[in-house]
Amino acid sequence: MTFSKCAVSAFGTVFALAACSGTGETGRELEPIDVQVQSLDEATAVIAQIHDLRGADPNDRRAADALERLAPVLDRLNHLVARVELRSGHVVSFYEPESGHLAISERGPENESRYLDSPEFRDLSAVDLYRRLSGDEAPEALHLADSRRASTEGVLSGAAGSDALVSDREGSASVATRNGDVGTAAQALTAADGPWFTANICYTSGDFRGCNPNWANGGYAQANTKTSFFTVAPFSGNFVQVRMQYEDSTKFTDVAYPGQLLNWWYHSDTVDWPCGFLIACGHDEYNNRKHRWDIINASGDGFHWTYSFKWNCGTTLSCNAWPAQ
Repeated sequence: MTFSKCAVSAFGTVFALAACSGTGETGRELEPIDVQVQSLDEATAVIAQIHDLRGADPNDRRAADALERLAPVLDRLNHLVARVELRSGHVVSFYEPESGHLAISERGPENESRYLDSPEFRDLSAVDLYRRLSGDEAPEALHLADSRRASTEGVLSGAAGSDALVSDREGSASVATRNGDVGTAAQALTAADGPWFTANICYTSGDFRGCNPNWANGGYAQANTKTSFFTVAPFSGNFVQVRMQYEDSTKFTDVAYPGQLLNWWYHSDTVDWPCGFLIACGHDEYNNRKHRWDIINASGDGFHWTYSFKWNCGTTLSCNAWPAQ
């Protein structure tokens, strides 16, 4: 009995997998999957490669392994600052894509209790949200990121690192685990659940919003705005990639699988108003900047999605509040 290099590399190192090439059982050339990318654009190309492989064979082992190894790379490229694991498969993550910019996401099973859009949590700062979710004090890296968010005037440079790699700044991402049951999983959504998604998940407030149940093959929404909110729930096919661009520059990307629901929130940089007549000292507002959300690498995939952009919201506190659903 003989074994090919590709069969062995499935149990070997990253380098063995990346070097694996040759012909599979079907005669199809096996291309290497190198997930050690250095930019979000390179990550998008790798995700497209993985999506094609899974489209041809949903059980492709190389694709599954590459997705697993890509996760910490995306954390680094997306500049993960902190993460709270509420239960297995349900996490809230805090990112600082650029200095002074915060992005928060929640990933979990569909129809399970969610937190970012609940009245109890929607008006909290990033630091207070971490405290409430984890039951612990927020890590210094998140305190610093939130301080930069409150003081930035459009000076954008650098970012924090992930829990897997050394940060560009002092410290690295913190991952907290909350003990105890925090929700009950329900049956995954299907195409027939479009009315439920519309009634329970779609945003019903905001200056520009959309509700798109039973969608396929990709989509996008964009606006000049202060804050933006985005939710996607794949229900069939492979997986979809979510990409956020700010002023035409990609700031983060992630993948969502059937059975999951992914929420995202992003804000623009701020402008500090000077003290003066009818203006309180320390008052700040977000600038109107171009936000664009894309669902890509979604050929043949079915999903529900919704978005909301807010610009007539005044101060940062009201702009940060999650839209009504």
